[in-house]
Amino acid sequence: MKHLRTRLAAPLFSAGLLLSACTARAQPWPEVPASAEVAAAFSVPTPAGPSVQLSDLAGKVVVLNLWATWCAPCLQELPDLGRMARDLDGEGLRVVGVAEAQSDTSRFAALATRYAVGYPLAFPDTALPASYGPRNVWPSTFLIDRAGRVRLYLQGPTTYDELLPLVKSLLAEPAP
Repeated sequence: MKHLRTRLAAPLFSAGLLLSACTARAQPWPEVPASAEVAAAFSVPTPAGPSVQLSDLAGKVVVLNLWATWCAPCLQELPDLGRMARDLDGEGLRVVGVAEAQSDTSRFAALATRYAVGYPLAFPDTALPASYGPRNVWPSTFLIDRAGRVRLYLQGPTTYDELLPLVKSLLAEPAP
């Protein structure tokens, strides 16, 4: 059975408890730990138009994915994140991809088409606040709840099936 390593995000990069969330379909949704860690505001530009601002996503569950155009595992998870964005858009999910600073941003449009991304791919992560931590593992994913709190920080690649129960548990929580 595949396990997804997760780390409590409050505080984001201090020594936290490591949880193992089993994603077998027969299991109930895992309980996502509560957090008081408010996600730092950000505004990241996209090549397709306006910047993505966390404040514009208030009341939504946000999957903030830090990726790189040169990272093979990052590219492998793009289709799954795109599928999740499409499948759960009506339930209040927003996915945002923020590229690593050395990424080739001229490839964004081609990658978005090739992998059917369907969510905003933003320019390099230098625009993200330092509270999103030292970004030295790609991909990395933050799950932000409807109240704007960072609930989980996932290091390394993930799949649709691994991420779905975690996201569903946040979507099932009442809006603030």
